[in-house]
Amino acid sequence: MNPIAVALIAALAACTPLTRSSRARRVIGGALVALAFGAASAVIGLSPERAGTPGISDAIDGGLVLAGMLALLLAAFDEWRAGARVTSIALVSGVVAFAFHERSVPLVAGPGAVLVAAAVTGIGALGARRRGAPSRAGPPARPILTPGRIATALGGVGLAALAPNAWLVIAGALAAAAAVAPVSAALAAVGLVPLLWFLHTVAGPVGLSVATLSAIPLSPAAEPVAAALLALGAFALFGLWPVRRFASPLLGVAGAAVVIRLGGPLAPALADWRTVLVPLGVIGLAHASLARDQEEALAAWAWLGAVTGAALGGWLLAVGAANRAVWHARTADAAAGVGTGRVVASALCAVVAVGATLALSSLLRVEVVYTVLAALLSAALLLRLEPRPR
Repeated sequence: MNPIAVALIAALAACTPLTRSSRARRVIGGALVALAFGAASAVIGLSPERAGTPGISDAIDGGLVLAGMLALLLAAFDEWRAGARVTSIALVSGVVAFAFHERSVPLVAGPGAVLVAAAVTGIGALGARRRGAPSRAGPPARPILTPGRIATALGGVGLAALAPNAWLVIAGALAAAAAVAPVSAALAAVGLVPLLWFLHTVAGPVGLSVATLSAIPLSPAAEPVAAALLALGAFALFGLWPVRRFASPLLGVAGAAVVIRLGGPLAPALADWRTVLVPLGVIGLAHASLARDQEEALAAWAWLGAVTGAALGGWLLAVGAANRAVWHARTADAAAGVGTGRVVASALCAVVAVGATLALSSLLRVEVVYTVLAALLSAALLLRLEPRPR
């Protein structure tokens, strides 16, 4: 996807914490999903050739882009009425810039895009109006985090993300999990400990340096087994359903490190397992949407990005989920987006938007149906966000 389009989506997302209207905040979230999906679908060539009569895919792409821009303008109008002039002007400016940059997408689609945009906008308006009852899902059951546990977890995550050897990567991930989520640590060890022993046995003199993992002489029959063990261990660290209640958002970074840093040599085998790995992420998104759990939704998209080759997207989303959890829990002011919290929240929204856009684009290249489901579930979650505390 074009970097300029990604940057514009991130800039629009950064306006979300600055809004005064809860409805505008929900509309912006749904609008950004439509913009990202429509622009990504057009760029990667899912639509027919741009010559001749526009096809259905063209109409959908153009309609989603138009609907997203229209929804953002409506959110800007809401903000203007609420007295947030700067936020309103920023939203309008972002829409104008995006419309200029992506003008070819709706223009190619023709009149069909208008019909699709009208339908999507109408459905989105109904979703944004229905707040529903507050979520009854309780917070995940986690141990009390003492400063020592937090320090151990952060040290383990850092080791997993930066260590030059697979031994240290896995040791850091398991140490971090043991400090903050013992059940997740046990589940991750079921996959990662046998994987480490297996790689050590096969590697021989090659060793387990991250830089030389691709030189390990794995047989075609062994690669799928190693990939399955890697995915099993990493999945427990990402903390998606059904292990959500025993997870910690801090571990998503360790999970991303395991998949991205150790999964490179196993990329073909991981691709063969996508028929299992991608549905697991979509199921996690479905649970997040039902529970209105934004942290799990970010972790699910980080997982989807990591297993489909969007390494940067996976890193950004995992870091975003961890930072959101830490910042959200610090003070009520931060949760409400007051003072410094608004600046941090804006930066966090921009980082998450970049990661999610990259992950969506990568997923769209390999699994169209699951991407549609993931986008719908994400939009449903964003359109049903509860009002911010005042």
